[in-house]
Amino acid sequence: MLLTDFRSPNLESAQNELLESLSREGYCFVESGGSSEVLHILLSELSKFFQSASAEEKNQLQTYRSGFLRGYFPPLDPEGGKLERRKERFVFGGENNLFPGRYPHLKQAFNQLYLRHVRPIADTVYGSLQAYLESVNPDWAKRFQQFFLNPYSGEFEPSVLTYAMHYPAVRNAEKFLNQDHTVTISDPHVDMTTFTILPRGTGGATKMFDKSGKIIPIYDTSLSHDAMLIFVGKTLENLLEGIPYRNRNGTFPFRAFRHTVMNTPEEVAKHRDVIGYFFNGNLYRRYSRVRNAEEFGSIFIDRRPSAMQRAEPLRGMELTVRDRQYLTEQLFYSDVSPNAAMPPITLKQFKNVN
Repeated sequence: MLLTDFRSPNLESAQNELLESLSREGYCFVESGGSSEVLHILLSELSKFFQSASAEEKNQLQTYRSGFLRGYFPPLDPEGGKLERRKERFVFGGENNLFPGRYPHLKQAFNQLYLRHVRPIADTVYGSLQAYLESVNPDWAKRFQQFFLNPYSGEFEPSVLTYAMHYPAVRNAEKFLNQDHTVTISDPHVDMTTFTILPRGTGGATKMFDKSGKIIPIYDTSLSHDAMLIFVGKTLENLLEGIPYRNRNGTFPFRAFRHTVMNTPEEVAKHRDVIGYFFNGNLYRRYSRVRNAEEFGSIFIDRRPSAMQRAEPLRGMELTVRDRQYLTEQLFYSDVSPNAAMPPITLKQFKNVN
């Protein structure tokens, strides 16, 4: 579907198509005209940074060592057996972003892609869900909206973290071969978001699969280069538990999209760049179900070293979206990654910086 479809008089029909696809399949594609040209510039600039920036320049952008969830993040495990842990990242948020120097088009392309293409798609998803809930139960709609409102200003401020990810070329790809001669980039997983927006990347022969093994054509030539993949995360599944989407075609519960990414040994021998936008509730909000206001926590796994867990115990029901962001970033506290912050960053420190 096209982003321009979400305008009168086609709005209701487009919203129905969007929500049926998100609930029935767990994902959908939305085309935003001209986005691929901006994406190409952005990925080209990011690729230049990842491959040509000096160690000193990257070190200057490692603000995670002070607890700031922005800037350059080196690999969790540079020589690890999981390619996902070898990737380099550059993290952006909704504001207070850092941009590396010597790449004059990066900031402009990043802002243009987000403000003209990604954010309007996100607003379309939020608006479609809100409109449906209002038609079913106004109380549900109010609780859903509250999760995204800043409790201090009352403004609609969902959080977003943007990860630019660089997968370096693998010299010994044969060591990573599966039985079917593919190479796993990421193991089967769901995102802990309300939803994720994933534009096309420099994918080559990259394939994304759903849990049944069906190919999702995010990198396929059959798909428009202006298309972006939107898929449901675990947070949205829990928010809307017990509230399926209903229309004349049936009843479809919202379920987090479980997916994996595979590639060929020839392609992993090349550098690859991807950017993803991970949307969630307002940073200061706790997690509770829309249907009954029951708190469900952040579904987090506490990967911190045991000494940190004892010194700063956390309970899932009490965590906010911002707390969950902290727990997700293992470089803040990992005791196995050579690139982890030393001394490790505590949640208290993280809150003071972010």
